[in-house]
Amino acid sequence: MSRRSSTKDLKENLLEHFQDVEDVQIVEQRFLSGRQHYNCTFVYCKGLINHDFMVDTVLPNLQKMVEDETRIDEMTLKSMFDVTVMEPTTSLLDDIEKQIFTGSLILIDHAYKRVYSISIAKSPQRNVEDSNMEVSIRGPRDGFIEDVTTNVALIRKRLKTSSLKVKSYTVGTRSQTEIKLVYLGDVLNPKILKQVEHRLENIDTSVVTSSYHIEEQLYDQTHSLIPLVEYSGRPDFVVEAINEGRFAIVVDGNPSVLLAPTNFSLLMRAAEDNQSSYMYVNTERLIRMGALLTSILLPGFWLAITSFQIEQIPFPLVATIAESRLGLPMSSALEMFLILLFFELFKEAGIRLPSAVGQTIAVLGGLIVGDAAIRAGLTSPATLVIGAVSIISSYTLTDQSLAGNLLIIRFFVLAMSAYLGLFGFFCSLFILLTYFASVTSFGHHFITPIDRGKIEDTMKGLFRFSVRKDKKRTLAYRPTDSDK
Repeated sequence: MSRRSSTKDLKENLLEHFQDVEDVQIVEQRFLSGRQHYNCTFVYCKGLINHDFMVDTVLPNLQKMVEDETRIDEMTLKSMFDVTVMEPTTSLLDDIEKQIFTGSLILIDHAYKRVYSISIAKSPQRNVEDSNMEVSIRGPRDGFIEDVTTNVALIRKRLKTSSLKVKSYTVGTRSQTEIKLVYLGDVLNPKILKQVEHRLENIDTSVVTSSYHIEEQLYDQTHSLIPLVEYSGRPDFVVEAINEGRFAIVVDGNPSVLLAPTNFSLLMRAAEDNQSSYMYVNTERLIRMGALLTSILLPGFWLAITSFQIEQIPFPLVATIAESRLGLPMSSALEMFLILLFFELFKEAGIRLPSAVGQTIAVLGGLIVGDAAIRAGLTSPATLVIGAVSIISSYTLTDQSLAGNLLIIRFFVLAMSAYLGLFGFFCSLFILLTYFASVTSFGHHFITPIDRGKIEDTMKGLFRFSVRKDKKRTLAYRPTDSDK
């Protein structure tokens, strides 16, 4: 569109372009200039602009400008509002559409054939409140919300330094989702920064409805049983991760922030760890690690021992197991599979139902159905206890993506143990260790810093030290600045 082209043609094109798009308003506006009318066209999206500001501020100022200067003056307009002059290029319609759906008011000046974009955005959003993903007991209660600008501000509030860099990306040919890459420029490894920038620039998708759409496309591998990008709903935890040499990705419309690179030690942490004594925190981390192993290995180990190597069990326990299994219609392997499957069923039902009802269903359902199954002679008490301990252990993990994927790993270990006994159990354990050692997140192994072979780095990665002694960053990701 050239400058000589009629803005009336532009209006007609807009009417055709936004046909059946009822929330986009194309309004003819007339301002009085003496005895003459000064014609303009307003284009905006209801619900994405501050309508009160438009009526109470924009319109009166434009009317006064026309009365004083007999026209809409570009310099005067820029002095009043955040204004962008839209150049008449071949992509003008697409540029206008993008501005409209980001909360701008498009002003078409028919007299001087100019198009302005006035930023008066006010998109729907909720107030900053506690994160539902991570409970805060002593820590701050300002969790992330669905607005990318607010979320970046929550991070900036805690890192008041120019070394905190924020880069913007737009992803999704249709959704035009805004993404922010946040990191410390003097800490983050330049090689990691180069990788994440390349992957963000090459994301090819139509619509971004979840941060997981971004997360999966950042993985080193196409398929992964373990999360290679962590997420958090708490700004304090994100700031801690950034300060260690990681980066954060803030996705508009999502109340969680992505963190990477991710390793085993990061998945064992909780957002509340920084609010407690380091001795208590280290004890809790040991419990989480033990719970992770219990959740994965306990059912398979129990099945291998009781079905193949029963001579390894003390005789009184053998007698108890044998007595409890008298008259049961199913094999030990099938029994364990079904018990774990039923627990997952109750877990899924508890998640999908409303919170007040869901917790009741999950707890009472497990108790009532489990007791009824034992009384009916369908399962043994020992199998029920082993299955329950395995499922409950997974609840101690802070990353629910990892907790969910444990289901697949648990059934894999159980299947190997059911067919090959202890040999199959240790084979599955070896396969899992090999897999975990081979998985990488932005070029760094998942088991970092354990793979470095340095006890100091391993201890610093897995555990927390006293604040007085914790003066150095872990060298796992080779940060530019090692001093905290």
